[in-house]
Amino acid sequence: MNLNLLRVTAAAVVVGGALACSSDLTDPNAPFALSLEFNPSVDTLFMTDSVVSAPVHLTLSATSLGQPVQTPRGVEWTIADSTIATVDSTGGLRPVSLGTTTLTARVNSEKAHATIVVAQSVTHVLIAPNPVVGFVGDTVAIVASALDRNGALVPGTAYAFTVTDPTTVALSRTSTRTATAILLKAGTARIDVVADGKLGSSTVTIQTK
Repeated sequence: MNLNLLRVTAAAVVVGGALACSSDLTDPNAPFALSLEFNPSVDTLFMTDSVVSAPVHLTLSATSLGQPVQTPRGVEWTIADSTIATVDSTGGLRPVSLGTTTLTARVNSEKAHATIVVAQSVTHVLIAPNPVVGFVGDTVAIVASALDRNGALVPGTAYAFTVTDPTTVALSRTSTRTATAILLKAGTARIDVVADGKLGSSTVTIQTK
């Protein structure tokens, strides 16, 4: 092959490869050695009776050479299964149907993934036992359940436990959904649990032995 023709061919290959790589860039000004991470890496979207739901945005953090940096502007958002959830150009998520899918954020060759769970929204909270009846010194295990309109437990729900009179009942969390109530003195109180904005209550009546 002619030497000049070989040089031209090689140059064309190099230019073509550079163009192919540049077409994959979402942000040519992104920091060197970029790393992306979702917080949280697993999130739950809740179905509502409303036709239009407000988009949910996950926090996408970035580091360069192990140091925190501002997240680049050119983030490409994709969702593995758009029949379960959709994502817009800003990373806004909306639930479509019950199930699990994966959200991906890409900046150039770096990607971050998050698991998206779509569940029914909480319609009511049940507390067991209800009512609580016992004697001074008793210890009672309390279990809260955030349920959807079909009576199914809604996963990924945060629970907040409170008691109206902590001098009567000492309440201690033991897990996400459970707590221990120590009955301190004779009287009455109420245990309240809030989950996804819904309130559940259990009355407490304490007697002396």
